[in-house]
Amino acid sequence: MYPGHHAFHLHHWVSLFTRLPYSARVVLLVFLAAWVALLLHELAHALTARALGVRVWGITLGRGPVLWTRMIGGCRVKVALLPLHGEVRLHDSDAAGLGYRDLQAARVGFVWLEGSSWRAPLITAAGSVANLFAAKAVVFYWTTMPRLIPPLFALSACIFIVNLVMFLNLAPIRGLDGWRMAVQTAAWRRGPRLQAS
Repeated sequence: MYPGHHAFHLHHWVSLFTRLPYSARVVLLVFLAAWVALLLHELAHALTARALGVRVWGITLGRGPVLWTRMIGGCRVKVALLPLHGEVRLHDSDAAGLGYRDLQAARVGFVWLEGSSWRAPLITAAGSVANLFAAKAVVFYWTTMPRLIPPLFALSACIFIVNLVMFLNLAPIRGLDGWRMAVQTAAWRRGPRLQAS
């Protein structure tokens, strides 16, 4: 490879991108930004769980037609086409050890376990915290780059916006991380009911 090899490829892709109609460019940028935000969000949940000694059973990224499935380090990973939803599933026994109850039911319960449940809100909040850090990283990129290439600036702007929107996942709405944190907080306020084993 010659020294300007990577720069040539970047300029080639930028040239191709700028030839697309404006609406197609916007859709492509938002699509890529949504994937970046979703990947960061779900990986943060999974890595935090593993760092706290909780086994991850599977990670699902996206909805729609499945593009890729693999086992990675004992974890089932599934990637679908549309970056609309993600999920990290813990091993049932580890989830129960954190305080989750009725894992197969439509409405999962939670009880605060002395010495164990403190990890659940950390795992739950990790995704949105990662999105906040990603948005801050984009701002850092903007302030340190001497000359921003317009398509890269547009992509970084989309990544910034989508990551800030992902922070809304902490709203206490059923199905979002904020709801889980509200349930966990309510269990903590009721006080420990059981001892962790």
